[in-house]
Amino acid sequence: MRRFAIPALSAGLILAVGCGDISGPSRATLITELPRDLTVSERAVIDGSNAFALGLLTELRTLAPDSPNTFISPLSASMALGMTMNGAEGQTWTQMRDVLGFAGLEEPAINEAYRSLIDLLLSLDGAVEIGLGNAIWVDEVELLAGFVDRTETYFDAEVDRLDFDDPASADVMNGWVDSVTHGRIPKLLDRVDPDALLYLINAIYFNGGWRHTFDADRTAEASFQRLDGTTVSVPMMAGEIGYRTLNAGNPGAVQGVELPYAGGAFTAVVLLPPQATPIDEWVAGLDGGTWADWMDHFDSQFTGEDPDGEGLL
Repeated sequence: MRRFAIPALSAGLILAVGCGDISGPSRATLITELPRDLTVSERAVIDGSNAFALGLLTELRTLAPDSPNTFISPLSASMALGMTMNGAEGQTWTQMRDVLGFAGLEEPAINEAYRSLIDLLLSLDGAVEIGLGNAIWVDEVELLAGFVDRTETYFDAEVDRLDFDDPASADVMNGWVDSVTHGRIPKLLDRVDPDALLYLINAIYFNGGWRHTFDADRTAEASFQRLDGTTVSVPMMAGEIGYRTLNAGNPGAVQGVELPYAGGAFTAVVLLPPQATPIDEWVAGLDGGTWADWMDHFDSQFTGEDPDGEGLL
């Protein structure tokens, strides 16, 4: 008799390409606004996903406090669980919805928001390369037609049947992930659990060049202070670019910088905790409200064309 097990797995990769001359911006057209206004449901799903991401980071750090680095893809986890939620009902569905940060939203609104945000994400900046895939593999069970329809319609999910007793089934799933991530994640699974009922997997790939690249010749050694107060010399990049910053120059607060990719629609936000604050203590206090407050307090909107400052990264 098979036990009830539905693995929801995710694989995410961010590949940032930025090298060469810093003297000018990317040739990509500067994007300063979304092509349309977001709906109320889309904003709720975005806010909920941000809260879920920070909660997931906190939980993973709690489970592995000694890990020197933690890298996660919250969007992948959210989509994999979002697909799973479409197969739940009653209290289980409500609990999954609330954990994902979507309290108060009904299933149709959540699914429609996922659908429209996926479309927006894939079309927002033609100068970056994005791969996004959702897949469901099932062994012996018969999936309800409504569940299959919802995952295909709202998540572009590929639904296929595999023999989980066959060791080669892991190769099939890994091959799919390898394809979506353009060879960057060739192996997600060591083996397929023969007692599992189905696998739900999300994979994401992002490849974008920096809007402004850093000149490698300007990389120089500088002092970096560690949590224990000691310092170490590390190579730091430098450049005069008009990046958006958060609380720059205030050592008692969180500091941050926003590094735009290509047309500027996508950015990498780099944050530095307050001095002498243990990283896990800081992470444990993060939530959706904190993230929203940080975003509100970044300085003037990035223009990308008018360098007005110098900084070390």
